[in-house]
Amino acid sequence: MIVDAGRLIRLEAAVVTSSPMESLHLDFGAGMRLRVSFEDARAAAYFAERYYHMIVAEGDVSFALDVVQGRDGTQLFRVTPGATYAWRHGAIGPEDVAFLADAVATTSAFTRMPGTLTLHAAAIRAGDDAFAIVGDSNTGKTTTAVTCALSGFQVYSDEFCIVSNGSVRPFPRCLSLRPGGMAVLHRLRAVPATLREELRLHEGGWTNVRFDPLFGGVPADERAPLRAIFLLDGRAEHPSIEPLAPAALLPVAARYAKSASPPLERLAEVLLLLRSLACYKLVVGDPNETVSAIAQAVGRNVAAA
Repeated sequence: MIVDAGRLIRLEAAVVTSSPMESLHLDFGAGMRLRVSFEDARAAAYFAERYYHMIVAEGDVSFALDVVQGRDGTQLFRVTPGATYAWRHGAIGPEDVAFLADAVATTSAFTRMPGTLTLHAAAIRAGDDAFAIVGDSNTGKTTTAVTCALSGFQVYSDEFCIVSNGSVRPFPRCLSLRPGGMAVLHRLRAVPATLREELRLHEGGWTNVRFDPLFGGVPADERAPLRAIFLLDGRAEHPSIEPLAPAALLPVAARYAKSASPPLERLAEVLLLLRSLACYKLVVGDPNETVSAIAQAVGRNVAAA
C-alpha cells in the first residue's frame, strides 16, 4: 500500500478511546514549538529518529499533535488547537504512522507561521546566500542537495525551504537516501573515504540519516538570503542549466507550498518570491559536473575534485 498524506480525511470531531504514552517536544524555529505524542512506542521511535536534531526539553508549545486510535480502530492525528485527521484506507505499520504524523506536524506548523512561506524544496547555503532546488518526487532533490553539501555548500534542509523576509533558515530534519541516490554519491570525487565506506554499507538505502555523518554537524541557526531557485528537469550524460521564467516554475513551486494565507494569496506569495529570484532549469548529469554547473550559476567556488 502506498501511504499518501493527501489521502488523510479531515474530521471536525472524533471519539478517541486511547491515550498517547510517548511524547516528544520539537523546535521548528522562529518560536514554533510543538508536542507530538504517540500511543504506539514504535511509531514514536521512528518519529524521534527523523527529528533527532530538533528534539528539545519540555516547555510551552504552539500546538500539540496526538497520534491515537479512534473508537473504531481508525488511526487518528488530533491537532490541538485544530482539526483531527483520519487514515481510513486500511491498517498501516508504525513507520507509516510516523510518516503521516510528520506530514500533519509540518503542515500544521508551516500554516501557523505568519509572514513565512515554505516551499517543498531543498534549501542550500552558498557562502552568505542560499538557493533552493525544487522538483517532483524522485527527481533527485535530496541527492543533489547532498552532492552540493559534500562539495563545499551547506544543506539547510533536503525538503523544506522556509522563507521569511526573503531569507531561509535551517530545518535539520534527518534525511533518507534511496539506492539510486547512493549510486550517484559513489561517483562524486569529493566524498571522503570514511563516508564512502558508510555509503557502501548502506547501498540498499539509508534512512533517517543524521547530519553528523554526512556533513559533520547541523547548520548554525543563521538565516541566509534566498537568491536563486533551480527546477530539476531530468537527467542526461552531462548537466545543463538554463534561465527560466518565474511563471514557468510556478506550478511546481506552488504545488505543496505552505503559509498562513488562504490558497489564492499563497499562490501570489509564491509568484512574488519567484520574481525576486534567479530562476533556472537544471538537468543533472555526472555529479561532479552538476555541482560545478550549480556553483557557476550561483557564483560560488566548490571543493576541489
